[in-house]
Amino acid sequence: MTIEKRTRPIFLVYPHNRLKPPLKIPELSDGYQLRTYQVGDEVNLAKLLASEGWESGEVHINEFLDHVLPEGLFFVVHEETGKVVSTASALHHPSSPHWHFQFGGDIGYVITLPEHRGKGIGYTVSATATARLIQAGYRNIRVVTNDHRLSALKIYLKIGFVPFLYTEDSEERWSKICSNLKWSFTPNEWVKPDKQRVD
Repeated sequence: MTIEKRTRPIFLVYPHNRLKPPLKIPELSDGYQLRTYQVGDEVNLAKLLASEGWESGEVHINEFLDHVLPEGLFFVVHEETGKVVSTASALHHPSSPHWHFQFGGDIGYVITLPEHRGKGIGYTVSATATARLIQAGYRNIRVVTNDHRLSALKIYLKIGFVPFLYTEDSEERWSKICSNLKWSFTPNEWVKPDKQRVD
């Protein structure tokens, strides 16, 4: 029986030389409001997670919230309906099954409902979470995603994250991603474990 080899996730890291000056965060489009966590937002978070097919049980939510920095869980509200339509979080999360980022921070669960995409919401909420980690003093900041999440990858690249080439096939995978995104393929400028260890 052949055991299928699982593809490792895509990592991007925020370069140390971009930690200063502060990251500029664009304002949201008219009709949307950015806010931090409020009591009861577990329900809103669970709905957003479910919209992406992610587990959203009470234990999972509580474990996730245990990693969130104070004032580090962000939501975007559609003012006309009062509906929470997007989220992103700044997490203390050094451990990963694939790579250990000592004292590392993670941008987690970036979700925008499909009907509200294309308005810069994902960029603003992701940049806000990144800025929160920078403000908290994190130097090793990462995001973890998959090859097919092209919209999310483009957002992270625009914010200033760069690919972390931690596997033998990283360059090949990023070559395809950059081609699909029409983004410059410049692996010599990206982070490699033997060149600049993130931990």
